[in-house]
Amino acid sequence: MVKMKHLFKIQLAVLASLLLFTSCSDDEAERKIDVKFNAIPKVAGALDASALSGTLVQFTEVRNQDTKSFPLDANGSVIASLPMGVYNIAIEKNLINAQGEEVVISLRMENVNINMAGQVIFCPIRQFVEWHDQYLL
Repeated sequence: MVKMKHLFKIQLAVLASLLLFTSCSDDEAERKIDVKFNAIPKVAGALDASALSGTLVQFTEVRNQDTKSFPLDANGSVIASLPMGVYNIAIEKNLINAQGEEVVISLRMENVNINMAGQVIFCPIRQFVEWHDQYLL
């Protein structure tokens, strides 16, 4: 009888350990999905998307602040493989325009819910031109 109680306690401890490890699994949260990100000018024709080629798009997961970066292609797009979650998205790039002026391309999106494979995110980008310590849109 004592051996049975001891064996039962061991089995119970093993079962509890297995339940603990499987319940703490983060597989669902870490399952990656592919989403398409498109950087588009806020004003049509204001910027050639090929000028953004190679620019890094930063996805920062709100939950844990993990940041992943993906480069834009010549069309201003990228397919990012990310775990499902809520993200802040950012792009910033300095360019020199045809008039020799420095142009800052800036994008910020907050709390973007990424939850579906094949999801497409359209992001209007703003173009700032520095002119005598002022920024003009």
